[in-house]
Amino acid sequence: MNTSEYIEQTIGNIDLARTMAIQALVIGRIFYLLSLSQAIPTLLGRGRASQLERHERLMDTAAIAIGIGAVILLQILFSQWSLFNILFDTAPLSWEQWGFCLLVSLPIIVVSAVANRVDPE
Repeated sequence: MNTSEYIEQTIGNIDLARTMAIQALVIGRIFYLLSLSQAIPTLLGRGRASQLERHERLMDTAAIAIGIGAVILLQILFSQWSLFNILFDTAPLSWEQWGFCLLVSLPIIVVSAVANRVDPE
């Protein structure tokens, strides 16, 4: 059973189920992007790199942060703004529902860690 089916069966609202499934998917993709990038090690100052390489990594990290911030903002608009709710047949989420979306996305961290171990490039 996927997230959308679970929400639809437990709450009975297909619009809410659709919104939560999309949000969980997007959150999972953000986790996956962060696991593939060098953003976290760069911010923590790990790894050996020349001054130029560190600067380039910081610029990449800034671009990733801006992209993730834009995605989060757009996802909030997508789920919370009534105009988008009408256009996309979605429903606004409560804090608990956002938390559920985050919770079901957490396994992506483990999956991406394993994927990075198997094929680091």
